[in-house]
Amino acid sequence: MCARLAKPRLAPRILPNPSPSAPQVSPGLAQRTLILLSAAGGRRREDEATREVDMGEDAMNLPRATTGSAGADTRPLVLVVEPNPFMAEMVRAILRSFEVRFVLPAELVETATTFRPALIISEILLRGQDGLQLCRELKSRPATRSTPVLIFSILDAAEEAADAGADSFLLKPAERHVLAGEVRRLTGRPRRTPRAGSFGGVCR
Repeated sequence: MCARLAKPRLAPRILPNPSPSAPQVSPGLAQRTLILLSAAGGRRREDEATREVDMGEDAMNLPRATTGSAGADTRPLVLVVEPNPFMAEMVRAILRSFEVRFVLPAELVETATTFRPALIISEILLRGQDGLQLCRELKSRPATRSTPVLIFSILDAAEEAADAGADSFLLKPAERHVLAGEVRRLTGRPRRTPRAGSFGGVCR
């Protein structure tokens, strides 16, 4: 008689739920972005976009706008929503004449309402949020409606940004003088080299 070998019992495998912090982008915009990437042979840009999203909230290790942190600095306040820590450092370095504070997407509207910044800069691809939807919400509220919003994104979405109510759009990566000049224009501060743009400033 042959002894029957008991089959080993496998531990149950629990699949993780889809992350609630996955970047939220409208289907139309996502499809258009993939078409643009393919047409440009832009695997590099696709990788950059993925890397920026994967950075998550690492950029939030930079100075954040918190109660009592704004107001002590006399420079104009700029709130920035930027998931890529390297890009966030670049923005802060370029805008040295401004008080740059970084906020989480979920805290942007409340922070902007409290601190009344001179400008808001936001990426479109954000964890758990759509930067364009944040812009629409800001522009729909009386307290933040007049606050300029600059969409600074890896996605070539100038038209979508304009439709969302953004005051300007810049495509990453932008040259230092372009970003600095556009911020100065939106905040009403003088700049050395005037630069024109459409719908208030679209630079590619």
